[in-house]
Amino acid sequence: MATSKPKSFRASTRYGNKKTPVENLMNDQLIAAGIDGFERNVRFIPKRRFEADFYFKDLKLALEIDGGVFLPKSGHTSGEGYTKDRRRDQLALAHGIQTIRVTSNQVRSGEAIAFVSAYVPIRRKEIERLAASPAISTDFASLLPTRFGT
Repeated sequence: MATSKPKSFRASTRYGNKKTPVENLMNDQLIAAGIDGFERNVRFIPKRRFEADFYFKDLKLALEIDGGVFLPKSGHTSGEGYTKDRRRDQLALAHGIQTIRVTSNQVRSGEAIAFVSAYVPIRRKEIERLAASPAISTDFASLLPTRFGT
């Protein structure tokens, strides 16, 4: 099941407790697949306004559902929206956080949960390997310009 929110991160109240139907479906699919340890709609990088649809803190993994990608004015497919999403993914990576992006259609078809189910064990092994190699740093955030991705 979902874990409690870390004290250093603040969940958004922009949408209150409302989740989109496709996010609820993904949540149900994750639970049915036995995948837990995630939080929903949480700010996952300190001092940043954006949120992850699903965030697995222990795996340093964000799962984003890009809805409306086939709509002419989707926030994820416009030039500006696409650039913001890439910048956000780059910031996450600079903090050692991997991002998986899926579409609403992939969630509905089961393709997203099939991928996530296959990837989570791989990511778990990556995190264990990184933890065993303290000389390897996964936090490059200090190298980024101050205003990058605000």
